[in-house]
Order: sequence, then C-alpha cells, then structure tokens
Amino acid sequence: MNTLELSKNIYEYMVEMRRHFHENPELSGKEVNTLETIKTELTKMGIEFHHAPNGGIVAIVDSGKEGRTVLLRSDVDALPVNESLTNAGGKEKVCLSKNQGVMHACGHDGHTATLLGALKILSENKDAFTGKVIGAFEQGEEGGGNWVYLMKYMENHGIKFDTVFACHLQIGVDTGKLAFVRGNTMATIIRIAVKIKGRGGHGSRPDMSISPIDCFVAIYNGMNTLRMRNCDPYNPLTFSIGSLHSGTKANIIPDELTFEGTVRLFDRDQGMEFRKAFVNMVENTCKAYGCECEFLGLNMPGVGVYNNPQCVDMAYEAVKKYMGEDIAIEGEPWMASESFSSYQRLAPGVLCFAGIRNEEAGITADHHNPMFEIDEKALSYSCGVYVAYALEYLNNGFDTEDKKWKGTLVDLLRDNNMPADRIKAVEEYME
Repeated sequence: MNTLELSKNIYEYMVEMRRHFHENPELSGKEVNTLETIKTELTKMGIEFHHAPNGGIVAIVDSGKEGRTVLLRSDVDALPVNESLTNAGGKEKVCLSKNQGVMHACGHDGHTATLLGALKILSENKDAFTGKVIGAFEQGEEGGGNWVYLMKYMENHGIKFDTVFACHLQIGVDTGKLAFVRGNTMATIIRIAVKIKGRGGHGSRPDMSISPIDCFVAIYNGMNTLRMRNCDPYNPLTFSIGSLHSGTKANIIPDELTFEGTVRLFDRDQGMEFRKAFVNMVENTCKAYGCECEFLGLNMPGVGVYNNPQCVDMAYEAVKKYMGEDIAIEGEPWMASESFSSYQRLAPGVLCFAGIRNEEAGITADHHNPMFEIDEKALSYSCGVYVAYALEYLNNGFDTEDKKWKGTLVDLLRDNNMPADRIKAVEEYME
C-alpha cells in the first residue's frame, strides 16, 4: 500500500478544498463556515463526526476491529493579514483571499485539506488497519486556545487516544520532503505587554519631563543583558518586540509608552527564571528613570512541542514503508509555537514538517507574511504521511500507556500554567 500514490490519486480534491478554504478564511474562534464545509465533506464520506462547541470537529474512522487509537490533528483558522497579490518571487498566486484583511498565511488551509484527504483514504481502506483513527479539526490555534474545548469534549465523551500526529506545512523545507525532529521541535511562548508611565512635556525642555521612551530603550537593552546573564547558551531563548506605541508629535514628549512582544524557548524552568528576572528588571529600570510600569500581559511559560523519539523512529519507518525512500529527512527545531504541544502531553507523538518551498515558483515567503504561499504539490506528501503514520502505529505500534497523562485535562491545564479564569471556563464547559 503506497500512501503517497493514494494521496496523489485525490490530489485534485485536496487542491479544490485547499483553495476553497484559502479563498474563504475565517479568524480564530469565528470559523463557522469553515466548520460547516468540513462537516459537509465528512458527511459525503460517510464518516462519523462530533461538533465540539468552541473547539472544532472530532471525526472518527473505526476499522471495526479491536485495537489502539491514533489522533491526527489539523488547525482551521486564518490570520488578520491583508494578502498580497503576488508571492515573494513576484508571481501571481494561484488563489487569493476574498475576505479583506483575513488570510491563511500559515498553511492551515492546506492542513485542513490534507487531513480531509487522509480521512477519506483511511475510511476507504478500513481493511488495512485495526483500531480507530480520530481526525481533530481544531479551532483557534493562532493564540485562541480553543484546543482546550476540543479536548474537554473528548474527555467528557470518553474519546481516548494512544498517540498523536500532526503535519505542519513548512516554508523552510523543500517540497517533496518530510522533516522530522527528535525531542524539542517547537517553542513555548511568553507574551509580553507592558505600559510605561512617565510625564509628558515640550521637546525644548526634556529636563522638565520624564520620557517613557528613554526608559523603554534601557529596558530593551536590558533584555539582551538578561538573556546573556540568565540563560543557558545550550538552551535557546529568543525575544522580539513587535509592537511599540507612544507619542503623537515630534516636539512633544509623551506621557506613556506601551510595548508588546514575545519570548520563545524550549526549557520551561529557564523560562520561569527569565520571566522573574524580566519583571525585576522592568520594575527597577522604571524606578531608576522615575517612571511607573503596568504589566498588561505576562503569562507563565508552558511547554513546547516535544517529539517522542520512539514515535519519530516509527514515523521514519512509516514514510519509508508506505511512501518511499529519501522523503523523510532530519529537520531543525522551529522557534514558532504550536498548541499541538499540549496534545503531546496527553499522549506521545510527532509533529512533522512537510516542505512547501519552491524557489523556482517564487514560493519562499515566511509564515505570517502577506506574500506567503504554499506549493500545492506538498498536499500529497502531507496527506500521505498522515495515513502512513496511522497505519504504522495501528498495525505495529508500541504501548504508550506509561507515557500518557494520568490526570484530568484540568490537571494538565494547571500544570501548563493556564490562568485560573480560563481553567474555570473549561471546568464549566457544557455541550
């Protein structure tokens, strides 16, 4: 059974679905029409599914034979990005968003199309495996946190799984390749939002004012010092400030400044130390400059995507057996963040990267960029690896019981440092 060939047989279907989702993108938590399209397609395939309110769709392909369960996951939401007409190479894109200011700029349209394709193949080949396949179509991956409602729905309905797998389209990998990373694969994130309060005045007399801009410059330089002084050089930590707002005119010293950014890392303990040092540095710097500070946002670090090495070995074997030689390659960790990390705390598994880079076609723009585009040839590889991993695990997989989370979902959320109000909302979640 060659899952790559089976995927190529339904390539046109996946292209049609991908372009439909790309042309009709919806933001996190607002994917009403997207979910309706998914339900329509699953109904056509004769696949059982459940709609988890605020969470997404749970589809189930049951072989009818006793066995283990594998969860295959995709995300369905788009981003608040105004799409450009051309890609990074200046070439016209094959399709464009019809919703001004909203764009699939990360590949979620392709993720959704290829998981639909994988479920189609598996539902038509139930004799090829034992056990069950769960297809999870997740809402609000882009910072929405809706995965908790998807998982809570499954917990409430006794839907369990033994391993998890996701395939993320990746611009850093060439089309036709599937990249795997053992261990730390994607980062966790600390979101920063700080308001600095000074005292405004006229630009001719800065001595009579307290500039929050001067204070921010010291804080920004201090963050570099913190990284050098507080962080293990063998455990990566990056930070960036992406939003900075202050002032209205060149000759007026403003009263306030607000800055926002992110810190990304793999080691949660190191993240806790950096966060503590950051708070201390900001407070002391503001005091030294005669300013006050207000932390508008500063979450506790969670965990990043961690690919279980044994599952990665199995994924390599699956690609070799069901797709062909020289397709699976060793990948590099990516400092972006992904909600899939929490699925992997519930059960061990893998997130792989399917290459979408095609320099000849001008497809080189990074994710979350208006010029972002995917090479649609990658859809067959993404679909093929979904099916291959499912077949290999269900037919030859190992017992993961000792590697699964033993508590409830709420226990996991507490361990993930989720805010108390969010945990309460999950506890009260009703279908």
